[in-house]
Amino acid sequence: MIFFLDFDRTLFDTEKFYNALERALIVPGNPVTVEDLARYLYADSIPFLEERTRAGDICILVSRGEVVIQKTKAENSAIIPYLSDALYVGPGKSKGDAIQTYLNMHPGTQKSFFLDDTITELEQVAEKCSDVTVVRMRRVTARNAGQEAPHLAEVKDFAGLKALLI
Repeated sequence: MIFFLDFDRTLFDTEKFYNALERALIVPGNPVTVEDLARYLYADSIPFLEERTRAGDICILVSRGEVVIQKTKAENSAIIPYLSDALYVGPGKSKGDAIQTYLNMHPGTQKSFFLDDTITELEQVAEKCSDVTVVRMRRVTARNAGQEAPHLAEVKDFAGLKALLI
């Protein structure tokens, strides 16, 4: 199987990270360094990546935003050893296009999943990549958790995703 995984609010607790950054700016002696970003990963992220890697699955990061910032966050969060590849999608670009390009360059019949927290990203990938199963990661602490999308498969953590795979 191939798992295309979003970074922010899927693997990485972005709200917790932003709160720490705010505290660091307000409270002297409360530093946030790039080297310790692994502590902002959701607790189930590394175990999921380890399990999928051991199973021989392919895990690919698909992260959109300022490429240098997204790449720095990913590289300093301890997830890179578990990834087969990383697709960094710049502003104004489409994750669907990036995934479709990847699949075109790596043809095969493997079942593919795309996990993301953002409804529009999921809809775009579903439209461009009809063979990819899209699943919304709806973490309870994410700022967009209150948005409804009954037309999408949805999980609140990686245990929920594993249940979908059975």
